[in-house]
Amino acid sequence: MNDPTPALDSEPWRCAACGAQLIGRRGDLCRDCGVGTGPYQDDQTASAASTWARSGRPGGSMTECNLDDLVSACGAAGVTLGQHDQAVVRWLASFEPSTAAVVVGLIARAHSAGWESARAFGEH
Repeated sequence: MNDPTPALDSEPWRCAACGAQLIGRRGDLCRDCGVGTGPYQDDQTASAASTWARSGRPGGSMTECNLDDLVSACGAAGVTLGQHDQAVVRWLASFEPSTAAVVVGLIARAHSAGWESARAFGEH
């Protein structure tokens, strides 16, 4: 079985939530935005990692906060969103912050895994 603990990277990587350039374990909390990428074992942990929970519930709506997180994660991972993609992301943003945090984490971990795979094959 694969070890779920990310390896320590000697090369910089980008936070999937805000795009900050980082050095350290992929999946650690970002020093700029504080977003973690999981994996999450329960709803409470995922909820605590959400921007909505960490910011003390900012002036904007929960959906707006979740949408910002999801769109930022896609952008940081290099994902271009089409019209239908945007509609689905808006729909996902309407769910609880823990749901948005899990999806942000999945995007970040998938991006990281792709990057690691490319590095292993000498493509990056």
